[in-house]
Amino acid sequence: MATSNIINHLSGLRGFVAATLIDTYHRQVIESISHANESIDGMALDNAQVILNRLDRIRTKRKRPVDSCLFFRLSEQYHIVRQSRHCPDIFIYLVIDFSCGDLDQARIAVKNLDARIRV
Repeated sequence: MATSNIINHLSGLRGFVAATLIDTYHRQVIESISHANESIDGMALDNAQVILNRLDRIRTKRKRPVDSCLFFRLSEQYHIVRQSRHCPDIFIYLVIDFSCGDLDQARIAVKNLDARIRV
């Protein structure tokens, strides 16, 4: 998979804090970028695995496709996690500031990024 600087454009989003592209199968960070001095890599790996398990349970119950993009708020940040439609082991994890970030714009940016990911 060609991933050189694939998530860099997310750093231009209003309220951007950090973004990570992760591979849950190999449990590794493929690419990461942050404007803060904190690394979200470990948290992204853990949260993506939890969300992967939840999505599997939801899909089993509903027996139909489920949106693979979830978001939640932690403290003063929105965390947006999207499972790639083309490679289910790949997750895009984006963190934006709650007070100045645009959640809709961020979700669209993550969706557009997912469309560019190819194995």
